Amino acid sequence: DASAKVMPHAARFCAQSGDKKVAAHDFIGAIDDYTRATELNPTFARIYAPETDNFLVKSNLEQLLADYDRVLLAEPNNPYALALRGEIKFNLEDKEGAEADFRKSLQYKRDLYFANLRLTEANLFLYPEYISSKFSSADFDTALKLFPDNARMHHNMGLALGRLGFAEMAAAEYNKANKLSPEWSRPYYMMAFADLERGDQDAAMADLNKCIQYEPDWAWAYVIRARQESKAHDYKAAIEDIEQAIELEPNTNWLETCHARLRISSGDTLGGVGEFIGIASKRSEFHILLAMWFILGQL
Repeated sequence: DASAKVMPHAARFCAQSGDKKVAAHDFIGAIDDYTRATELNPTFARIYAPETDNFLVKSNLEQLLADYDRVLLAEPNNPYALALRGEIKFNLEDKEGAEADFRKSLQYKRDLYFANLRLTEANLFLYPEYISSKFSSADFDTALKLFPDNARMHHNMGLALGRLGFAEMAAAEYNKANKLSPEWSRPYYMMAFADLERGDQDAAMADLNKCIQYEPDWAWAYVIRARQESKAHDYKAAIEDIEQAIELEPNTNWLETCHARLRISSGDTLGGVGEFIGIASKRSEFHILLAMWFILGQL
């Protein structure tokens, strides 16, 4: 019943509770907590999510993996323990090991949500360079048959279809995710790219606005919106969005460079050049610094 702004914090609490249960070998309790976390905030445990939203991020994963290896010697057919060991390997980016554990866990419990979910994400995030050659829709089809009303499953299917070049089919999956979980930001973000591929700038901006409404602390959404505002020559709005992104991701050189370029494009040439000089000074790039001083001298 919490509001959208409270959801991420509640999800983080559930995830942290799950982490403690992993260490205590409470397998079912851990997976229940992780499942609840993804229900509250479907962004959780995605590789491209903020670091604080990745399960087990502060754990000694190698030590935890050795611990689970010992556990599974005694309980080799425990689907929950297998799924959690797969999660540990997933966080260690052990592609083959994670996938093998998730598949084995499903041999003993076919409808284990966590293993089905992470198996689709292993296809997406652990094999990004092979998505066209290794990708099979079987894992996604199975997951969607088991969990047809799960927004995150539809979102993941959309990601896979988009990478394969099926933009319209991907957009349909993002729309399903939006309807199932209207306060989840990421499908709106991905829909914006689908809108842009169709040339619908207005729809893309509407989707980016919704994304930011539901996830106001995600810098990338502001960056993409700023890019579209810049193309429309709305430099004031673009500068404001880049400033918001810089506030969320401070000391990011390329964001500072974007801000300087936007100031120049807006007509504030002196201000933009001055920023470039400041960036070059901080990075000790003297050749850039001298070039900017030369440009400034010509103005």
